Amino acid sequence: MRKFGISVVLLGAAHAALAQDAQRPTFPAPPDPASAPSPGRNPSVSSLMQTFGIPEAEAVKRIDLQAEVIKLTNAIQERDEASFASVFIQHEPTYKVVVSFADNQERPELLQAISPSLREVVEFRVAERSRSQVLAALNTLHTALAAAGVPVHPVI
Repeated sequence: MRKFGISVVLLGAAHAALAQDAQRPTFPAPPDPASAPSPGRNPSVSSLMQTFGIPEAEAVKRIDLQAEVIKLTNAIQERDEASFASVFIQHEPTYKVVVSFADNQERPELLQAISPSLREVVEFRVAERSRSQVLAALNTLHTALAAAGVPVHPVI
């Protein structure tokens, strides 16, 4: 009987140790020292290098293209495109700037108006709804929730 009791105690201790190991947090591998922030380097470049594991030249190119993306977004808004849905930057699995509209119209003049470097990575897609339709639906939902006494904080 004594051997059985000791075995149970040892099994219990082993189980507790395994459970404790399972609860220990895991930590990501440390970043590559080459991608660490360095004096004179734009912190956004370092961040892209660390996050996506890309070379400095590619990170600089992506940061530089962000100004072009802003110009593109402003041009779309100036044209008052009712079918405009969104613009977003996709970093993985491949880098591209995705522009979506709620129609399937060709927009050659818009494509020609953007810089050649941005044109290389831009992709047009069709969205289910335009940005104005999404905002109207969110406003309707917000109004209904507020009327029902549900506290809602607008985020857009």
